[in-house]
Amino acid sequence: MAERVGARASAITSEARALSVVIPTWNGGARFRELLLALASQDVEHELVVIDSGSRDGTAEAARASGACVLSIPQSEFNHGATRNRAIAATHGEIVALLTQDALPMGRDYLTCIAKPFANPGSTIFRLQRRPWQRITAGSFAADFDSGR
Repeated sequence: MAERVGARASAITSEARALSVVIPTWNGGARFRELLLALASQDVEHELVVIDSGSRDGTAEAARASGACVLSIPQSEFNHGATRNRAIAATHGEIVALLTQDALPMGRDYLTCIAKPFANPGSTIFRLQRRPWQRITAGSFAADFDSGR
């Protein structure tokens, strides 16, 4: 059962929802706890699956207390792709958002904005590839998108 955040219920659940969020963790610390609060405050209820690689700082316990489904693996088994795939396999959502333990959502509608393009079956989904030396701004993104790059 999800806890309450302020005056309303948390948006985090370990139960099946249309939108799932996956976060691999290892000793996430205070920043991960901030992330949990930000996810609990989202405007859409979502299934949260955390896959923890042997944290010793209470990361897994904090995730569990927030209402997340927590999978645990030994640190020696962590692999960026395989670990995420294992967590994705444990989700139930039609849409799965992959987040990191230290990046905070920008606003309460962050997950809604991620899911929005998938709401229309006729919409085109695309990805933007950034080269390490390039800085992406809203203007450069629009220019690249309009030019077909």
